[in-house]
Amino acid sequence: MAQDRRDRRLELTEPGWGLILTGGANWGAVQVGVLKALQERGFDPDLIVGVSAGAINGAFFAARPTAEGLAALVELWETADMRNIFGTRVAWFREVITAMFHASSVFSNRALRSFLTRSLAIDRFEACSIPLEIVASDLVSGTSRLLSSGDLVDAILASTAIPGLFPPVKINGEPLVDGAIADPLPLAAMLERGIRRVVVVEAGRPCGCGDELDSASNLFQRAVTVVIHDRMDLLVALAPAGVDIIRLGRVCHPETPITDLSDAALRVRLGHDEAARLLDEAGMSLDSGSGSGL
Repeated sequence: MAQDRRDRRLELTEPGWGLILTGGANWGAVQVGVLKALQERGFDPDLIVGVSAGAINGAFFAARPTAEGLAALVELWETADMRNIFGTRVAWFREVITAMFHASSVFSNRALRSFLTRSLAIDRFEACSIPLEIVASDLVSGTSRLLSSGDLVDAILASTAIPGLFPPVKINGEPLVDGAIADPLPLAAMLERGIRRVVVVEAGRPCGCGDELDSASNLFQRAVTVVIHDRMDLLVALAPAGVDIIRLGRVCHPETPITDLSDAALRVRLGHDEAARLLDEAGMSLDSGSGSGL
């Protein structure tokens, strides 16, 4: 049944909607709130493409695009902690020192693999209710890889493998890491499918609202974030004429350590309220008819 639905969606006979979920690390819960707002307004995409943290959210939504599925995704973020994601409760700077001398990454991905396997309703792309593609980056060539078949957890682990923090994941012999490195906003995947209307869901943006950039880790994290968001802005600006792009989830938030997984419920609410307000103010129609971007 799921495969039949996937095949019908990808044989587009009229303009359809695509959904891109970008990276966002520990602020990925913002995207869950946006997904709730979209679902409340009847949004039913023909293709989902996920990058990094967006790969996790995209996989859950593609597997169960229902209110119950989103409730399970909220629960995932609310129960995520150092033990589930990083496999340790030890202060992570101690892990960094150890990894510098003994390992290729600060953390193993075993804990995250186990957490995702327990939480996901499916284990392969082919079982998705909505077609799903996940972006990863080839660590050798620096080019992006679009994963759309086979083991779903492996693909998510590859797309979320922040270099140095998590180990690369080998798929088809290629060492793959975080998808946002090579392609933080994969519009090309949508255009290749003939999709010209795309909802891009981000996971907030650190915007200097009271945070202190007084540590090496925060400074590095901010620098990477600035580069990635600038690239996303450029990709949107360079989109071909006739491509309709709606950008949501761009809420302001403080810079927080990547291991800070607290306040998931607050982050979900921030994403939901911002998206609901923008969609309602614009009078957006997200059905198969024509739309206009935000």
